Amino acid sequence: MKLWNWHGVLACSPSFPQEKPETGAGVRQASVVPTSEEAEKLADLYVAEGIITERYVTDGVHIATAAVNDLDFIVSFNFQHIVKRKTIILTEAVNLREGYRRVGIFSPTEVIENVE
Repeated sequence: MKLWNWHGVLACSPSFPQEKPETGAGVRQASVVPTSEEAEKLADLYVAEGIITERYVTDGVHIATAAVNDLDFIVSFNFQHIVKRKTIILTEAVNLREGYRRVGIFSPTEVIENVE
């Protein structure tokens, strides 16, 4: 699974394209966001503090990758582990304590405007 950065928004989904998407339809620039040792260590903190379970540490890596790459938002359909009030509040607290800024976590319906 690849993580895509569109103008500071981290998008990750198994159904996301594995190749760089075409520009257009509101997408002007896209790049793959690599995970890193720094992101993995931050994700391990989420697990150690009981925010994310070890079984779903990959979800923590997604959040941590956004934080260490200074991205503004995560847009995800993962309501079980990522777009969840507890996860949003507690990962934000860890991120701020560890010197990272706030990463917004939203569902697509919260950020997509109806275009007619």
